[in-house]
Amino acid sequence: MRFASRLTTATLSIAAGLALLSYAHPAKAVTMESSLSAWQAAVGSFTETTNLGVPNGTLVNSATLADGTSLGFAQTLQTASIGAGWATWCCGYTGQVLESYGTGSYHSENWTISPVSGFGMYIEPDPFGTFNITLGLDTGQTLTQSVSGDAGAQFFGWAGTGVTSLTISSTVDFAEGDFFSSKAVPEPASLAIFGTALAGFGLIRRRRRSV
Repeated sequence: MRFASRLTTATLSIAAGLALLSYAHPAKAVTMESSLSAWQAAVGSFTETTNLGVPNGTLVNSATLADGTSLGFAQTLQTASIGAGWATWCCGYTGQVLESYGTGSYHSENWTISPVSGFGMYIEPDPFGTFNITLGLDTGQTLTQSVSGDAGAQFFGWAGTGVTSLTISSTVDFAEGDFFSSKAVPEPASLAIFGTALAGFGLIRRRRRSV
């Protein structure tokens, strides 16, 4: 009876710990951001990717960012660098971008993305002039900005979990680059809860071996 009582207590501790862990990490509502500084404040830690690991001119349907985040592209895109295929950008950026003018002049791109807690990038239209570019998420939220092709790229992004696909649309060709991604990290309190749950599992295993 004493063993059964302790086993029940351990089981309840595990269940409570896992429930609290789940409660401590509810899905974050998605918020759209049009400023890199605002996005950084919303997500906290993040990783910037400026090089996609393939030579300029490579045709791609996927990319892996520096933190392991994977991107998939329904439309074939081409890698280029600022000054070597995409003459203007902004903010002193000289890294790689993805563009469609060499692969089909798409005005819309459909992406898939592995789970993240935030994602952002800069986008610029191809012709000189001002055009609307819209970022649409699978949550139904959209962010539309008027971007001038001769004035520099603009930041688009979101903070929040649950987004695995997005559509980028414009009235003209465009390129995107300088990618920012963030992944959720358990908070210290949540790690302690998870540790309690694991300790409960260990107690059950020890008790079973002693029977």
